Amino acid sequence: MEAKAILFMVSVLYVTDVVAFLRRKSEGYCPKKLCIFRKEEIHQFLKEMDDKDLLLMKVVLTVGVFGACRREEITNFMRRDVHDEGDFITALVRKRNLLPH
Repeated sequence: MEAKAILFMVSVLYVTDVVAFLRRKSEGYCPKKLCIFRKEEIHQFLKEMDDKDLLLMKVVLTVGVFGACRREEITNFMRRDVHDEGDFITALVRKRNLLPH
């Protein structure tokens, strides 16, 4: 047999062993149910809550949903990152590290 054929057979056997192992380990696994807001709940929050007290929460929600932020970017959002300019609000989303240290 050629070396490529032997390597292919070994890799296929290894993959099938790994798949069988993962199937055995995942028996009985029950994933956690995520707490996700429905579209109506987000709309209700943005319309009905007072801007005076919850403006920062509204900005974070809007930036998070419409800016497609990651969970880490939303949790790192600080009050100093939001500036009220009168007619508009600026929000700074801090760049996260893409490469591990």
